[in-house]
Amino acid sequence: NYKKVGEDCIKKYYERYRPFDQSQTIGLELAITTNVGLDSEYKLQGYIDRLTRTPDGIYEIHDYKTSQTLPLQGKMDEDRQLALYQTAIQEKFPEAKNIKLIWHYLVFDTEITSSRTSEALKKLKEKIASLISTVEATSVFEPHESELCSWCPYWDLCPAKKHLFDTEQVKKNNFEGLE
Repeated sequence: NYKKVGEDCIKKYYERYRPFDQSQTIGLELAITTNVGLDSEYKLQGYIDRLTRTPDGIYEIHDYKTSQTLPLQGKMDEDRQLALYQTAIQEKFPEAKNIKLIWHYLVFDTEITSSRTSEALKKLKEKIASLISTVEATSVFEPHESELCSWCPYWDLCPAKKHLFDTEQVKKNNFEGLE
């Protein structure tokens, strides 16, 4: 099923954007960094799926999603990832005055766009620096179970999941070869 969904996504994307002359691709999986904090004490790194520039000089940060759910516009207008990428692009390309953030939800053949003001980016960087400071000052990290737990490889270290890991280890050690 995943292979079929993937093929459908590629076909729809191709049909929507061919002949692919809307913009010039500047980079794919482009590594970027940006600094946050009062004295730029924190450096963040990310990878932009695709960076383009349109003929009229608009820089576009593209992110490709295969999610089975389509988020609301308001959520994307608050998204931090591409907004932080925008700060890095503005540092790397001073001529990039107009930047568009674009998420391609491939399963839905849908594009969601957003943009950020200079003031919004400044506030975001301040908030990120504050979050980093809070994490650095914290010594106790309580577990918070979510749907992401099933993806986590650290159950052996997690107070909320360790018992499940220990049970699996006992089964493997005591019952191996008895089947």
